[in-house]
Amino acid sequence: MKKRLAPLKEKKEDMELVIASMARQEFMAEYDSICFDCSCLDAKQYALKVYMNTFYGTAGDSKSPFFLRALARGVTSAGQRNIKLVADFVKSKGFQIKYGDTDSLYLFPPERCFQECDEAYDNERLRDKVNDFLRNDNGSSFLKMVYEEVLFPVVFTGKKKYYGIPHTRKPNFNNKLFIQGVEIVKREQSSLFRKVGRCIMDKSMKVDNLCTLHQIIEDVLEETVKDISQTDLNEIIKTAVWRPDKNNKSVQRFISRMRDRHTCKEADTKRLIKKGLIPKPYLYEIPELGERFEYVVVENDLSQKVGDKMEYPEVARCLGKKIDISYYLKSVIGLCARFINYDDSYQPSSETLLEALKKLKDGNKAGDNKADDGRGNEDDLDEDEEDEDELDEDEILKIRDALAQKSAEKWEPAFTQKNYSILLMLIK
Repeated sequence: MKKRLAPLKEKKEDMELVIASMARQEFMAEYDSICFDCSCLDAKQYALKVYMNTFYGTAGDSKSPFFLRALARGVTSAGQRNIKLVADFVKSKGFQIKYGDTDSLYLFPPERCFQECDEAYDNERLRDKVNDFLRNDNGSSFLKMVYEEVLFPVVFTGKKKYYGIPHTRKPNFNNKLFIQGVEIVKREQSSLFRKVGRCIMDKSMKVDNLCTLHQIIEDVLEETVKDISQTDLNEIIKTAVWRPDKNNKSVQRFISRMRDRHTCKEADTKRLIKKGLIPKPYLYEIPELGERFEYVVVENDLSQKVGDKMEYPEVARCLGKKIDISYYLKSVIGLCARFINYDDSYQPSSETLLEALKKLKDGNKAGDNKADDGRGNEDDLDEDEEDEDELDEDEILKIRDALAQKSAEKWEPAFTQKNYSILLMLIK
């Protein structure tokens, strides 16, 4: 499938470059056809990936009838082993790793090697060497790695969170942003949240941009604060999914409130019908299990818990509920913090990191002792056969990232120091 997709993507990219340089778009019909074929194949390969991941996830679920610990562990360990083998291999060839995850690596060479590395990419020698190495290690050619794209410019905001302009075969700055893991791609986010994040990313990716991310964020955030009071209700609608077996406290609290209100409304409706009166439509419907529903966050003087401040958009409109502006601004500031937490000023000190690691290790030991006492879950997939005191490198990176994010969220934009009323609204 990837063999069929690659030439289509290459032709699509060539046509985009032609279209961008033309005053008249003579090739639009063929271009649209290529886009359609490309999208179809891409959707098929994505569906296949989701299908396989579903089986893997089911095999790792102790409540599933298809639960098979050996399979789930085997897939994870095999993937980790092979990507680490490739990482060591490319390092031995002089490349450095900027970022890596389950199945991909982003590499960069030393300055003196750029010309040589460009030639290696052009001739696809590096790809072939990696695949020869994997074939020798695995004993088969089933597992392969392929060159996908160069991201330039690119911003890495955290583990499995990055974005940039992709260049596949030829330089093409007309491409849409490639976004991986950044919070704006999540379905539950509001339009306001996505708009702010997208604005920051678009500005930071302009080839002629001379501003730092800090400067871009301050400008975008200042405009957001100025305009927030005029924001349409539709722009701040968020979504969530009700799953009774998930420990989402805010959603569970909200559903409990809606169920109580729905019960009261049913009783009121029956009384009105008995009196021959026409009842008003229900405002507090309960979503179906697994159903995605919309909500907004409103002010509540009696409770600051999000679950007590969630309301259906229609309820907020009908009852004139006041939107909790500070909640939405804090969520936007959290997003902005994600873009700047790379800065050295937000990185945790060695002492802070060591303290956090110690707490995690102590917690892990407590969990192990609990399992030894027979109180643990025997189906726990994180249970290790060996007694390992050392934390995984990925775990350390996660903790460092979480500490940097927490520190960056305390950042106060310079403009708020000039406007006390905005600052009060922001930090409320």
